[in-house]
Amino acid sequence: MNNFWEYLFLVSIGFTFLYVFFWLFYRKKTFHRVNRLVLLFILISSLLIPNLELPQNSLLALNPSVAFEWKNIELWADSFSTEPVAPNQNPVCWLLVLKMLYLIGVSIFSLRFLNQLIRLIRLRLRSSTKKSASQVLVYTKNKITPFSFFYWIFLPEDEFAHIDKHPIIEHERTHAQQWHSIDLLFTEIFSIFLWFVPFVYSFKNSIKSVHEYLADSRTIQYHSNLIDYLKLLASDTEKYNLTGLSNNFYCKTLKNRITMITKSKSTPISKIQYLLILPALAVMTIACSNFDKNIEPKKNKIDSLEDSSITDVYHRKFVLPIEGSKCSLSSGFGMRYHPIKKMEMMHNGIDFKSETRTPVVAVADGVVIKKEFQKDTYGNVVVIEHANGLVTLYAQLSEFKTELGQSVYQGQEIGLVGSSGMSTGPHLHFEVRKEGEFVNPADYLPIVVSPIF
Repeated sequence: MNNFWEYLFLVSIGFTFLYVFFWLFYRKKTFHRVNRLVLLFILISSLLIPNLELPQNSLLALNPSVAFEWKNIELWADSFSTEPVAPNQNPVCWLLVLKMLYLIGVSIFSLRFLNQLIRLIRLRLRSSTKKSASQVLVYTKNKITPFSFFYWIFLPEDEFAHIDKHPIIEHERTHAQQWHSIDLLFTEIFSIFLWFVPFVYSFKNSIKSVHEYLADSRTIQYHSNLIDYLKLLASDTEKYNLTGLSNNFYCKTLKNRITMITKSKSTPISKIQYLLILPALAVMTIACSNFDKNIEPKKNKIDSLEDSSITDVYHRKFVLPIEGSKCSLSSGFGMRYHPIKKMEMMHNGIDFKSETRTPVVAVADGVVIKKEFQKDTYGNVVVIEHANGLVTLYAQLSEFKTELGQSVYQGQEIGLVGSSGMSTGPHLHFEVRKEGEFVNPADYLPIVVSPIF
């Protein structure tokens, strides 16, 4: 994934798609344990799938181990033009505004989360406790609805001070034993970063409802009869309710719980419907994998690298670094026999053979971070930093056409082809680095290869 904003976009779309699928097909099923797993699976899949990439045939595979000669390979750009584009005189910064609004929302919901956690801890410290099985009963003087958080079971002292066995206690004990608080913590953190997605709040209600269904069914099965338990649910009184991080016995889903308890159980054969999530998952994976290829490249001048990280939200393909419809490739990326040092060495870029003083252009928007002469190596070299952790290098130039610190746009002339360093003839040595690591430039260039045997 190229940057955080693209990743966030794909996570939100994938999450919405999978949750709507759950809401339509599985929400009313009585397989509560399976539904809990499906909901957690939706969260995990939404986070992981945007990072998956399906295997694709590369447009260019410059590997010296290929059994034919690369020196005379003809290259030509596809529909991407290398002509400079006039800079936008009035750049729109609405994406920056959206970014700031998003960060403000994350800050607000993070503070809300911390406030809930602090209130819960304070309530625990102000209360008396009693060990009961593997849980701790926390008796508080506050008028609260019984709730659980991990192995703590919070109870109003005036009602439960001398009671160890009670359907409500057993209900909350189920939450603790099945580690429902982990689900809630994970969901709360997830919802902080996707606060702008409306379905996140419905998802939180769904996972809490499933928790309550699980606790209700187990309590009725082992600790209470159905009629008494329904009467207990119907005796809802208005008390303090700590939302978000806790499982509360009396909550907004009370009517749904009564409906779920009294409805007929789903037939075992209906479990087959859960297989439908597999093609839905496949559709989401394919859509995320092909997302980059469906984004049209834009060619707007940027004012700084920070602007690039904002405006270049989607991955943009490079253009060829040399203007014109044709050029020849003299050396590819990988191990090769060095023509001057006469030994096997790693070649960290690709070489474009061209006439001296042929214009060299920036392959993408960026900022010039290096412009210098390196004797006996790169010669005259220009290094440009782009968005998404990408850096490109242009070496062996005969002349510079840019300045250090200058913002350049895709297709802008930055130098002329030459042979100013360690070289056997005029050419452009071109490198790409991703997060500081050398990568094959061919993976980023819009090139079609026609090998000549």
